[in-house]
Parts: sequence; C-alpha cells; structure tokens
Amino acid sequence: MYRGWRSFIRTVFSILLCLLLAVQASAGKTDYSRYPDTKYEWYIIRKSGHEKAGGGIPAGMDLSKYKAYFQNTETDEKVIYLSFDCGYENGYTRKILKTLKKHNAKAIFFLTKPFIESNPSLVKKMKKQGHLTGNHTSTHPSLPGRSVKEIRKEIKDCEEAFKKVTGCELDPFIRPPMGEFSERSLQVTKDMGYSTILWSMAYYDYDVNNQPGKDYVVKHFKDNYHKGALPLIHNVSSSNCEALDDVLSYLEKKKYRFGTLDEFALEKGTLKIKCADKEYDGEPAEVKIIKNTNKNARITYIFKDAKGRIIKEATEPGTYTVTAVAEATRKYCITTSNEVQFKIKAAFHI
Repeated sequence: MYRGWRSFIRTVFSILLCLLLAVQASAGKTDYSRYPDTKYEWYIIRKSGHEKAGGGIPAGMDLSKYKAYFQNTETDEKVIYLSFDCGYENGYTRKILKTLKKHNAKAIFFLTKPFIESNPSLVKKMKKQGHLTGNHTSTHPSLPGRSVKEIRKEIKDCEEAFKKVTGCELDPFIRPPMGEFSERSLQVTKDMGYSTILWSMAYYDYDVNNQPGKDYVVKHFKDNYHKGALPLIHNVSSSNCEALDDVLSYLEKKKYRFGTLDEFALEKGTLKIKCADKEYDGEPAEVKIIKNTNKNARITYIFKDAKGRIIKEATEPGTYTVTAVAEATRKYCITTSNEVQFKIKAAFHI
C-alpha cells in the first residue's frame, strides 16, 4: 500500500513538472544567453554616383532578423529619411523644427530621457508637427555589455518620461547610442517591440566645439545623397542648423521627398474589403472589412470614379472603385486594402 502511494505521488509530481515546463515554454521566455554579446560599432561604406551605401554588417549577421535597418534597401524612389539624435538641447532644435515645417518635411527625433524632461515644449512641438519620436535610451550607454535588465530599464525609463510629458507612446524605433550593438542587445530591443535604426549617411557633427561648418554639411549632402538614404544628424550642431534650409531646398530641386520610417521599418498589416453586392440601384454601396490585422488603426475609405479621380462620395450612375487605408500603429505601418469595384445604376444621395 505504501509503495502504491509513493508511486502515485511520483506520477502526480511528474505530471505537474511537465505542466510547469509547458507553461514556461508557452510563455515564450527568451534565453538571451544564446545570443552573443560581442560589441559591434556601426559604420558606413560610401559609394560613388549616389549609389546606396554599404554598412558595417558583421559577417554572417542578418540585420533584418533583428528588425534593424540603415536605409530603405528596397526602394528605387527618390526618398530620404531625416533622423536627428537628441541627447541634450544646445539651442538649435526649435529652429530645426521651424525649417522642417517650412519645407513640409517630416523626420524622426531620437530622444534621451534628459532631453525629454528638460525640453517638454520642444518634445510636444515635435508631436504636434507630425514628426516621429524614437527611443535613444535614458542615459545614452553602450548597450552591449549591459545586462538584459539594464537594457530594458534604459528603454523603459525613456518611454515613461515621454509618456509623462506628452501622454503619448514613443514610436517603435530605437537608435542605439554611439551605434554600438550586439546580437543580444538587438534581440532584446526587438522583443520590446522596437526596430533598430542605424544610418547610411553621417559626418563629424556632434562635437559642439569643433563644428565642420555650414558649407561642409551642404556639400556632404550634395555628394552623398541616395535613394532610400537615412542620414544621422545631431541636433546640437550649429552647422546642421545653419545648413538645413539649403540642404532641404537642394534635395527638393533633385525631386526628393522626405519619408518616414514606418514606410519600411514596421510590419505590414493585412487589410481586405468587399462589397456585399457589386451593383447598386438607389442604395449606398456597402463596403465591409473582411480581414484586418491592424485592428487598432483608424480606417478611411478612398473612392475613385471611372477616370481614377478621387471623389468625396459615389452617388451618381457610373463605375467606381474603393480602397481602405489603415493608419500606422505601434506594430504596423500604413496598410492599404485591395481595390473593390462597384456600379451605381440609378442616382441616390446620402
């Protein structure tokens, strides 16, 4: 009898242990010791003829695996992604924002906790003007060599400071201080929902006591711009502030537009729509969403007439198409649905 109970207890214990291991496995807890913590310093390889730059990708490492980017490698469009690192304020950020507004140019500002707490009005202005705001950590340390707990705290403290000042979340992009990273630090930031953003253009601009000068900055952009470029620009630089208007004007003359990182560095959502009936006779077209992975996004509908012109409402007889657009969220970039065609046989007015 005693042996039977002992066997029963062992069986129950084994079952409970298996259940515990299953729960732990289902929780998806990452074993970060599997990821090397070797420190790498990002650098770029400039190319002639305005070709896309190369970068200091460690041998055998796939940056996309960690959601890390240094330019839009896929595009063949004349687009450039302006990015500013804001470790502290040196009196130039307000003018930089004014210049960006003049050119209707959007950028991303990577912010540290001290910058956020010391310059709440500037941070709110960035959001008001429609710029992206990314994480540049709390105290600007090199992330390799730090524990997972320390890395998370650096990022979380910056998030909380931004939320306290603006009421908003930081956009899901992080620039590692000094461009230093390891496979482990990249995995930690990825698991926290961030894309790591490096750069494909840079120059010596961060030493406030040794500035390159306005002409140097303008020439650097003229010599090195390329499709999908992602320049690193420091907000503390007097040369950057003086040159920015001329730089943007030059890029505009070259038919470049100023894009935002959600175009390529966020997951693409899925959005599909349908019309319940393809022909309508005196009734409004009923458009239904049949799949939407970007569920927290605001949806807007774009209607076009038979000539492809965007219209406010489809009420007159004719053939129309409609697409839906889901705004960007923390996980997904702007998502456009499939195109649905329908006909109106008799006029009606909503």
